[in-house]
Amino acid sequence: MIKKHPINLFQVAVNKFFTKLSTFKKNSEGTAAIEFSFILPLMIATYFGTVEISRLYIAKNKVETVTETISDLVAQGTSATKQDLTDIFSIGSKALTTKESLEFNIVVTAIETQPNNSGTPVSRVKWSESKKGTNKHAKNSVVNNLPNGLARNYETIIMTELYYKHSSIYEFFIKGKKSFDRRFFSKPRYTSSIPCDDCS
Repeated sequence: MIKKHPINLFQVAVNKFFTKLSTFKKNSEGTAAIEFSFILPLMIATYFGTVEISRLYIAKNKVETVTETISDLVAQGTSATKQDLTDIFSIGSKALTTKESLEFNIVVTAIETQPNNSGTPVSRVKWSESKKGTNKHAKNSVVNNLPNGLARNYETIIMTELYYKHSSIYEFFIKGKKSFDRRFFSKPRYTSSIPCDDCS
């Protein structure tokens, strides 16, 4: 009976270990799955982040479009009533989803400019109405924050303001509500002023 030397046994074990290690290095099975497990969270975050940024951009464009459209519709009239304005607000809501239309408020204000005793133009509110009844401007109140050069004596300006709070679907990416406040000015198309007798 041949007796194996302990050193030879150790050498055999080492050789087997390195043989298996070499086989393991050459075996690529499962590598793709491991790499994908690392990349997947980043892919998911990129996808949902892109969705939220796209929704935010679309909401911004909608707000601007609705503000300009409503201002232009009011400016095309020769007079207005509360019912006319309610109908116009409803038209503007058609560009929004049901949830969005509940979140936004729009205010239409007629501003007339007259010279004071020293001839300086002073802009005052003639009437103001809103979709929700809030954010209206007090009648005869002075409006000082108009763009430079817009207010001229004996002219009327239609100021349209829209207030909207955008809600994120995935708040992990955009926390809370994003406020969009837009203001747009139009001048009457066919008359010097647009009266609204039943407006406040």
